[in-house]
Amino acid sequence: MRNLNYYSKILLFVGMIAIMPTNVFAKKDADTQLLIQKIYDYPKSLYPLDRDTIVSNTYIRYDIDTQQRNVLMWLIPNMYPYAKDEKKNVGERYNRATYYFSTGEDIHFDIEPYAAIKTNSHGSSDGVKAVMTYISPFIYNECMISEHLLSPFNEANRKYYRYEISNTNEDVTTIHFKPFCKNTQLVSGLAEVNNKNGQVLICEMYFEYDMMSMTMTVEQGREGVRSLLPDVCYIKSRFNILGNKQKCMYMA
Repeated sequence: MRNLNYYSKILLFVGMIAIMPTNVFAKKDADTQLLIQKIYDYPKSLYPLDRDTIVSNTYIRYDIDTQQRNVLMWLIPNMYPYAKDEKKNVGERYNRATYYFSTGEDIHFDIEPYAAIKTNSHGSSDGVKAVMTYISPFIYNECMISEHLLSPFNEANRKYYRYEISNTNEDVTTIHFKPFCKNTQLVSGLAEVNNKNGQVLICEMYFEYDMMSMTMTVEQGREGVRSLLPDVCYIKSRFNILGNKQKCMYMA
């Protein structure tokens, strides 16, 4: 009988150890799903919007460094503008942006250029224009940039991403996201999220597009409808194919 009680205690102890991680993981998964739902619902919490348009002046600075290039660069469609520009191109652009809001719809915008200052006055500006759409990502849209990059913060794309939380404190949680499969329309990265309402404060995303490896850091506006818009966007891109190398930096 003594041996039976002894082995029963051992089995009970082993069972408790086996169950504990399951409970911990289950709670963490529930917390993650709750926070994700808050993120999805955040734009709806601002409805009805207090305005349907916002007009803002924007400043963009860029630094394009084509370190190596050869004749093959002329054959790559998205790199053609850089093949005929000078290797080093630094400049600034001033624009007037109009953002359009509609309840339940994606945000859209128009850009009207004011002025451009660049070191290469005789080169083409097509290479710069090609990346201009990236400096105004709308992270709550289904597609963050025009028809590209499915947002991990839009519920319509939930099936494409897995999420995990870390570094939780009373006010802010860091959430990591990555796609279930590799695709140029999907991103990976992390975001700092307000625990109370699910507002994304800042996020960093990594992705590949048009044969470029890109890192995009976005700091959102803080209050009201402006919290749906990027306040600061910083992009670094790298291209390294067929003996052609280029590094770019954009900040808006």
